[in-house]
Amino acid sequence: MAYSAAMTPSLSSLGTARRTWLAAAAASTVLHALPARAQRPAKPLRMLLNTSFSSPQAWLWLAQSRGYLAAEGIELQLTPGAGAYTAAPRMAAGDYDLGYGDVNSLIEVHARAPESAPRGVYMMFNASPSCVLVAADGPIKHPRQLAGQRVIGHDSDVALRTFGALCQHQQMNPSQTEIAGTWSGMAGMAEEVLAGRAAGAFGYVSTFTGSLVAADPGLLRRVRFLQFAEFVPDLYGSVVMASQKLLRDEPALVAGLLRAFNRGVLDMLREPEAGLEALAQAAPGFHRAAERARLRATLDVEMSAAFPAGTRQTHIGDVDAARLARSIALMVQGSRLPRSPAPSEIFTAAHLPAAPLRARP
Repeated sequence: MAYSAAMTPSLSSLGTARRTWLAAAAASTVLHALPARAQRPAKPLRMLLNTSFSSPQAWLWLAQSRGYLAAEGIELQLTPGAGAYTAAPRMAAGDYDLGYGDVNSLIEVHARAPESAPRGVYMMFNASPSCVLVAADGPIKHPRQLAGQRVIGHDSDVALRTFGALCQHQQMNPSQTEIAGTWSGMAGMAEEVLAGRAAGAFGYVSTFTGSLVAADPGLLRRVRFLQFAEFVPDLYGSVVMASQKLLRDEPALVAGLLRAFNRGVLDMLREPEAGLEALAQAAPGFHRAAERARLRATLDVEMSAAFPAGTRQTHIGDVDAARLARSIALMVQGSRLPRSPAPSEIFTAAHLPAAPLRARP
């Protein structure tokens, strides 16, 4: 069924998926017992983020504030991003060592310019975070009901850019839905939908949730989300990417980076509130209630969705190659890309910590 933000449990109420995470995180505390690595000069690495500093990046802020990156001899030079779909092309065009953004955009970059495209090394989101926000009391309960309707969104929004893949999977004709660009923020788009000026709005479940909490928490009871995770389950979400040069020249450094990030992920799953405190060090003055809601939605939707049928269950960080191949095919067909990259071009698990040291969604 369609996800409603009003249904999201509090961080203190643990569902089955969260208990599984915590069991994995507790089993992985051996990481914290490892002897400290010899001090050495930190290696600076330039990393492009998906957005400005926010709570869904809690794993990064924990890895930074708790010294996990420093213990691996890494110093990150962070650049706030302009949206998850823009990270891969900006990495390909720039001089970044690392990036964090949408894997479907990475597929598009590889289809058009494989020689300069980065490669995914740690899959953060098991499920697509994308959705179409609709009125909770309205008639639209399935994407097929968007035919003949007007849906608004930002041109670089992941949901908008992967709508063709959803249509491909649902055997819908995307040309039957009017897609209109907008300059409104996420809360503004929701208000346009509730006012009847649009049937739906593209975005992330987590981003809409945080924005509505910041604007007016009562709005959450008036909307629901048609989740891509339900209607096109083969799509993955955000991934840590590394440049071809870094992977070629410093594979051991990439492995150390992923050890540090993985420790941050385990800490985030075990201590979400600690993730907010780590964010406070990086971005003082953030809206705590909004970021708490945003992180909660990230954990409950994007990192804990069920595995699609016919998919090998993996621990956080890895992908199922057959599922990734299906998602590539959906993106190629839905966005009319010029070539179909192989899954091995898009992602490598070669530098991941061993599976028992990673959580399972």
